[in-house]
Amino acid sequence: MCEAAREHEAPRTALAAAGEGPAIAASARKALQAQARVSRTRLPLAHQPLARIRVQGRDLLLHLVWQAGSDEDEDLEALLDETGTGAGFGRAAQVARARALRVRATGIPCDRLVLSRGRFGLLRRSSLPSRPLRPLSLAALCARVQPTGLLVLALRDADTGRLHYWVWAARRGCLSARADRSFATREEALAFAASLRESLGLNDTDETEVCSEQESLDLVTGILNTADRETLRSCAPVPLEPLSLTRLLGASLTLLAALGLLLGGSTLWEWWQNREAFHLRSQSRSELVRQKRAVLTHPEAHFVAAWKKAPAAADFVKAVLPAMLDFPMAGNGWTLASLTGRQTGTRALLEARWQALPQASLLHPPAGAVLEARNPEYAQQSLPLAQALPMNALQRADLPARDELEQQLSERTRRFGLRLQLAFKKVETLPLGEEQIQAPWINGTVTLSHLSDYMVSDWQALAKALDLPGLSLTTLAWDGRSWSCTGQVSVRR
Repeated sequence: MCEAAREHEAPRTALAAAGEGPAIAASARKALQAQARVSRTRLPLAHQPLARIRVQGRDLLLHLVWQAGSDEDEDLEALLDETGTGAGFGRAAQVARARALRVRATGIPCDRLVLSRGRFGLLRRSSLPSRPLRPLSLAALCARVQPTGLLVLALRDADTGRLHYWVWAARRGCLSARADRSFATREEALAFAASLRESLGLNDTDETEVCSEQESLDLVTGILNTADRETLRSCAPVPLEPLSLTRLLGASLTLLAALGLLLGGSTLWEWWQNREAFHLRSQSRSELVRQKRAVLTHPEAHFVAAWKKAPAAADFVKAVLPAMLDFPMAGNGWTLASLTGRQTGTRALLEARWQALPQASLLHPPAGAVLEARNPEYAQQSLPLAQALPMNALQRADLPARDELEQQLSERTRRFGLRLQLAFKKVETLPLGEEQIQAPWINGTVTLSHLSDYMVSDWQALAKALDLPGLSLTTLAWDGRSWSCTGQVSVRR
């Protein structure tokens, strides 16, 4: 028997026992029927705001507005199907919406419906701080899993963190209209549970549980694990408003507009990217053409021009060799072991290595010489020359061909009995985009050794013999037995 029927059973019994007349009994029956009709639409006192708890990843709702059902609402599955699918034009859906409209007229807005045996649970989903996707009614779920019983659970609010002492009661699967309420203290919840037990007529054999917070969590978890998919589906709120053709058309137009904006934005973005890429390619192509023109016009600024960084062979011999010939051969018991004239920038530097004779004192090496740390019998001396070295003024167009320079050097080597070491490097390249620009000349190194003393003594003739286009000298050396010179060569490609 539902709670609404039990609440009016006592007055009817009292009138029958009083033995009043038929007229009074008829009027009493009419009054009881009117009172029963009013009780079915009566709202719970002190309506509480909707709350949400979260257990095992599911959102469970508390504090729904429960209303008594009518005799016309026997087919609950049909009502669930009609309201859940969005058609909502059946008799049961019309009854559900009519009840929701009566509740809204009292000042409690609602847009969702939860069904239980003989009860309608109404709620407004937007009243929650968060918007759960698939919430369930905890009261309806407990009524389906445990048809008769009384629960006092300590549940933590998922939005505010507040602890609710929640009271639930049902008899034979019918929820009490005063259940699904929470209290701030445990004592208030227990007192309210005692009044529910008395009003529902629950005896000591009926299941009653008062749980702590952890025990409540375990109990709700067990209920969720026990319920099957169909039970969980029946406890989910369904919308009260029907899905009209106007709403469907509006939603379709909104979706089409969103898709149009998305496609249009994507097309516009792709066009802008292609335009920027084309602009960058055009700029890059123009820049590459400009750079290539600059490289071909002034290759000396982009490739190593070895002949411009060293003096011509004849100028180097004229500037360095006379000073080397005038350098003393001995001093303070030391003898000259080797002498080198080297280019350092725009100047020349003489580097002498002295060797101590048996009668020499290591404490008094030649002036300006410094003993070697590893071999103190030798001393090093550096003497910069005051005369500046003239850089090679040869133009790129005057560079000789590779075969021509090799023939000239081979001829001088054969005539004066010299040894020639000539090596050319790889052609220098400069990448410009996907193209490789090669230098219009080839650099190399050259060494002429075994120069005789008579050739060095006539330094003017030696300078004239080495005056070849593309030949630059950087070093003249005497090792105590013979002379040698080292430099660079540059030939056109």
